[in-house]
Amino acid sequence: MENTKLQSRDLITIGIFNAIMVVIMFISAIISSVPVMFPFYVVWPGLFNGIIFLLMYSKVPKRGTFLITCIIQILLMVFGWRHISVMIPPVIAGIIGEIILSNHYKDAKRIKLCYIIFVTGLYIGGFGALFIMKEWYIETFIINYYDSEFLRIFVDAMFGWVGIVSAAATVVAGLAGVNFGSKLMKKHFKKAGIV
Repeated sequence: MENTKLQSRDLITIGIFNAIMVVIMFISAIISSVPVMFPFYVVWPGLFNGIIFLLMYSKVPKRGTFLITCIIQILLMVFGWRHISVMIPPVIAGIIGEIILSNHYKDAKRIKLCYIIFVTGLYIGGFGALFIMKEWYIETFIINYYDSEFLRIFVDAMFGWVGIVSAAATVVAGLAGVNFGSKLMKKHFKKAGIV
């Protein structure tokens, strides 16, 4: 049976790939500082991190990789939004992903499904507080980021069609990102000997 326990070099590899993913999340945060783009904050990482996620999983197909990734990625939101509640959905997504992947750490379909769960967990973590703690959300963002007029319009829109569109766009971006990453890995990375 293959060793599925994480070693110190595996943790370093996970850390390197997660650092790249955090940079992509940070760039997404900058793009999302434009008010119209804010509801699509998780779409860009969902699209571009699919490649990085698959590369990481090809290097470290072991128990814990997925959960550690979920926790590292959400730490960015915790530091930015200053509320621990944003961690709950991604951690739950991480646990669900670990269950799905258990003893099938190289199964491409399961890895793709887990990536979509990961992106969805980030979306729910980022915007779930809006639906559960609306006033806290508004106060936090008025103090730290946006003016009150924009934020009121944004909150009303998120409770309507914008919320549905941004949630759907996040899932579609995750699916597109992981499928593009898969094709890129097969076509280029395997030929180059990276994977």
